[in-house]
Amino acid sequence: MTLGYNRVLGDQSKPEAARPHRVALGLWPAKSRDHHPGNRNSTLEKLLAHVSHTGYEGMEGSVEAFGAYFPDASPAVVASKVRRAAEQAGVAIY
Repeated sequence: MTLGYNRVLGDQSKPEAARPHRVALGLWPAKSRDHHPGNRNSTLEKLLAHVSHTGYEGMEGSVEAFGAYFPDASPAVVASKVRRAAEQAGVAIY
């Protein structure tokens, strides 16, 4: 059963009941300091790898939140870089 406005991620060819709803919120990793020894969010690539390796299929975020990784870039450039990095990591961004 889908929860209200949430979209169930995963293999779209399967019914929603057969797909887990696994989303990591994107604001905490972009705005907080990670004290984990692996420094899981020091770069966007590390963050996306951590999201993927922990079993999440996607994450919610905003251009503003991800902009912390590219402080001098325009919103359009940030969106493009995040999209490309997410595709390479196999993580959906919503």
